[in-house]
Amino acid sequence: MHTTARSMDIFELSTIITAGDEVVLKYFQHHGLLRQRADCVPCGRAFTLVKDKVAVTGYMLHCPGCRKKEWLTKDSFFAGAHLSLHKLLAVVYFWTSDTSVGHCAHHVGVSCATFVQWYQYFRDVCSWKLLSMAIVLGGVGKVVQIDESVMVKA
Repeated sequence: MHTTARSMDIFELSTIITAGDEVVLKYFQHHGLLRQRADCVPCGRAFTLVKDKVAVTGYMLHCPGCRKKEWLTKDSFFAGAHLSLHKLLAVVYFWTSDTSVGHCAHHVGVSCATFVQWYQYFRDVCSWKLLSMAIVLGGVGKVVQIDESVMVKA
């Protein structure tokens, strides 16, 4: 089933961020940006989610069997991120709202250089996704017209 994405407004962003770490985490998991469950590679048991002050996200995955710990962001869109989940959500929000880097840096309390890097990363991911998708033009009973000026320089 395909659902249409609904954009978030600033009030919803504020509600999610102020509700606490767990609500922000659940938001990312619900939207598939962070994994909801994972199994430990050495022993095969399911990781449990534990709060961790060392982790930038505030959480780690912990194996109850072999006691292995793993970053929550491993193999995710946010792997290697050095921002809290709250700030990451704000970065995504402002990028999707087409807000300037300067305004974002001011509102979130992160350097302009950090925002420039995240904005470039988001653009790269979008470009990669568009380039990896098969684009079908035309089809049965469909006529496609192409302006040759787009294909050839004069």
